[in-house]
Amino acid sequence: MLRHLSVLLLALLAAAAGAQSTAPATLDQAQQRLQYARELLVTAERKARDADRREKNAYRQIELAQQRLDEAQRGYEESKRRAEQATQALRDAQTEVERARERYQQEYQYLQDIHRAGDSRPEAPSR
Repeated sequence: MLRHLSVLLLALLAAAAGAQSTAPATLDQAQQRLQYARELLVTAERKARDADRREKNAYRQIELAQQRLDEAQRGYEESKRRAEQATQALRDAQTEVERARERYQQEYQYLQDIHRAGDSRPEAPSR
């Protein structure tokens, strides 16, 4: 906004300097110069307002983008946390499967031992 006001001031000073450098020959010429300076002023003010609006809009866009970025970062952190929990749950399940496999192998071996012991015993006479 300050830049726009300084541009406006420079335009007015240039118009005023141009008006003072040559003395108007008639009242009509002076009025035409005044009208021209007023048109320059109005145009410069409109440009300053437009630039100010664009600047405010750009800052709003930056704020919205920052909010989306923050939200995405939070989503990423939450997803990462869930992935780490799932990884830990998988490790725990793998450990449990390995323990169950060992237990199964022990029980299977025990069953085979019983069968072998039964096969090696002489058959008892039937009554």
